[in-house]
Amino acid sequence: MSHYYDRHPQADSQKRTVQFDHAGRTFVFHSDAGVFSKGKLDEATRMLLQTFTPPPHARYALDLGCGYGAIGIVLSCVHDLKTTLIDVNERALTLAEANAKAHGVTPDVRYSDGFSALEDECFDVIVTNPPIRIGKTALYPMLEAAADHLTENGELWIVVRKKQGARSLVGHLRGRFSIERMNRRKGIHVYRARPLDTVD
Repeated sequence: MSHYYDRHPQADSQKRTVQFDHAGRTFVFHSDAGVFSKGKLDEATRMLLQTFTPPPHARYALDLGCGYGAIGIVLSCVHDLKTTLIDVNERALTLAEANAKAHGVTPDVRYSDGFSALEDECFDVIVTNPPIRIGKTALYPMLEAAADHLTENGELWIVVRKKQGARSLVGHLRGRFSIERMNRRKGIHVYRARPLDTVD
């Protein structure tokens, strides 16, 4: 069985187009089988993009688990952020590179299992619709590690559905972050998290 968090998805290619409007602009992305939300923009991702406001100082952003690039590319186009897009899925990364070029932006797109390829790189904001299906054992440490890759006063933005464990995830992350819920609708929750050692 092929999963969107596999490095080399085994699903046969079934290329398709995903189109959506955001911030007065129409975005068109190429997608394929074997990547997350291949047929349409995931509703949680849409809500995250609608809610997100970059901190005033933000210049550099990370799209953690970028898929075909929707979050990172929108952050580049709408908020003029210099973005890095990372994922474990090679097919998704190829799509993200093509989609970025089609939208006239040049993010740094690279393979990374969590933060493994980033070493000591830090960002003003990290934005993610996290890969819930990898399980808590892998997911929780990965999101905790975001605290080590944020600049001073940096922010982690997360979207998660209630039925996928929003309460337990947020409860766990409170050990490293001060967390504020920024939006909630139809069981989808958007959170802004700031590392505890940077909160007054």
